[in-house]
Amino acid sequence: MFRLKAVNHSMRHRTVISCNAANPVNYLACCGILDLLARVDAEALGCWQAKSPVAFLLDSKPSEGELTAWVIEILCSPSRWMFTCPPAGQAPVRLLVDVASPDQPLLPIMLDWWFETSALDGTIRDKSAWKMYAGQQTIEKIIGDMLTEATKLRSGLIGKNLGDLLEQSAEMTGRFGFDPRASRNALEVGYSANDLQLPVRTFVFAELLATFGLHSFFPSRTGQTGKVQSTRGWRGTDNGEGEKGFAYCLWTEPMPILLARLAATRPYSVCSRTLFSSRAMRKNYSNLTLARTINSQPQNED
Repeated sequence: MFRLKAVNHSMRHRTVISCNAANPVNYLACCGILDLLARVDAEALGCWQAKSPVAFLLDSKPSEGELTAWVIEILCSPSRWMFTCPPAGQAPVRLLVDVASPDQPLLPIMLDWWFETSALDGTIRDKSAWKMYAGQQTIEKIIGDMLTEATKLRSGLIGKNLGDLLEQSAEMTGRFGFDPRASRNALEVGYSANDLQLPVRTFVFAELLATFGLHSFFPSRTGQTGKVQSTRGWRGTDNGEGEKGFAYCLWTEPMPILLARLAATRPYSVCSRTLFSSRAMRKNYSNLTLARTINSQPQNED
């Protein structure tokens, strides 16, 4: 179990998380790991190794083993996740996740990336561009099902590292749409897995970690009210930028969380790569696709 008091503060550790950054869910999951880490280590640094083999690099006080154990505890403990509802009893608008270690007081993180704006009473006014699920799928059902599957996988995680965690999967019928591997296009396969409620291989730990990275690095409500693509990182036909999708950067210099959040949304040096994942529409659902490189040169900022 990860315990903050057990950390040797005079020693720092380097963690290498090998993953395919062209898959948006992996990128967002690594951002989520850095966000969680920064809450217990204010000096934590993160960056990308953009050249092959691509990996996410962390510099931290906790070792990878301690960090992995803490992340597993968070993602395999449904009691740590609690939705809050407005007084009128509408759909849940926020999710509070307690990420405290055993030696810490309550350390809640609030997640609400699935909507764009809300009134003071919690009423959702506009859906976020990140909400790519529909129909019978709801945020509380998807997260609840993923926590259940993650808990089932816990016994097999002994000796696993953070890279291994991102590759753990389960057969499920609902997901967020961040991971192209879990998407099924009816035009390609001849039927809709969603309509038929067929389970699809879903990488539950990557998806759950992505919710932290998404909320921290690419928050909603950063543009004009009523524009569901005002979220940082989004480009699309609604704002005159052509193809609709998610643009993100691999920053290659170690940075603390605040600078990393800025670097994730724009190229800043000749060592950075900008990736673009288009949004594929599938009837009532949509999903991100594997990203392509769209820029490897710096851009002048006004």
